[in-house]
Amino acid sequence: GLSENTIEQALAAKSIIRTWLFRGTLHFVAAADIHWLLDLVSAKIIRSSYTRNKQLELDEALFKKCNGLLIRSFKTKATLTREEVASKLAGAGINTAAPRLYHLLHRAALEKIICIGPKQGKQFTYMLVNHCVPPGKPLKKEEALYQLALRYFKSHGPATLQDFLWWSGLTITDAKTALEFAKSTLLHVKDGADIFWFTPNHEPKKPAAPKMHLLAGYDEYVLGYKDRSLFMPPAQSKEVMTNNGIFNPTIVYDGQVIGTWKRLINKHKTVEIKTNMFKVLTTGEQKKLIRAMKRYETYLDKTVVLKEE
Repeated sequence: GLSENTIEQALAAKSIIRTWLFRGTLHFVAAADIHWLLDLVSAKIIRSSYTRNKQLELDEALFKKCNGLLIRSFKTKATLTREEVASKLAGAGINTAAPRLYHLLHRAALEKIICIGPKQGKQFTYMLVNHCVPPGKPLKKEEALYQLALRYFKSHGPATLQDFLWWSGLTITDAKTALEFAKSTLLHVKDGADIFWFTPNHEPKKPAAPKMHLLAGYDEYVLGYKDRSLFMPPAQSKEVMTNNGIFNPTIVYDGQVIGTWKRLINKHKTVEIKTNMFKVLTTGEQKKLIRAMKRYETYLDKTVVLKEE
């Protein structure tokens, strides 16, 4: 029931923050959670970046210098574009040639110095995390692990430990510990060797009528699990996930991924949608696809047109 504008307003109001989080990739996160989540996951991500940083001649002294410069750079301006940030660092003698700049910004975000700010035209900006969300009382690691596991299985269940391990990017020890903490508030079912965990009142059930959904490329329905075989045939996985880690937008019907789609916003501000179906749709399924497009049309507040490939 929300619109794209609603999301942009939430980002501008800083109730939602965009930053590098789980597995070192970009996420939207509730502002109230950003500090304890980064406290929990950042150290492992930083350790895993050691070899690449060494290749790029990025060491701890340089990261420390960069973070200090970034903090001072925002004293006179709340947000800075990528180009402005690069200029500030270059002015202090720091080489910001690609891909070094990305890794400098990535590290600063993991250390809770910066996060991604609202758009300035078509450009993303950066801002100081503590100006958006002042740090509160830190969570003990045990509580943070419990909260993360509980929230994951509440929002993604039924799911396995391996799903949670992959999604969170935690160590296997921490992932197992987190599940142990959360087990008392979870239910589970066994399917062969697999154990699927979920919260009470979220038992798996089939919807009364199959629905069609147009999902974004990195939607949690696809991205949130290590094993996707229950909803996406392995033969089609290469159509959805590219070798370089791109997740294409998917079309889901009755819980199953049945195709991919892409959009093109033209000069007249209408949106053309092209589909790549893995099966031939029945007349009824075609009508449900049109209804899914209408929901997307409402979300964008733009006219959406289906264009056959």
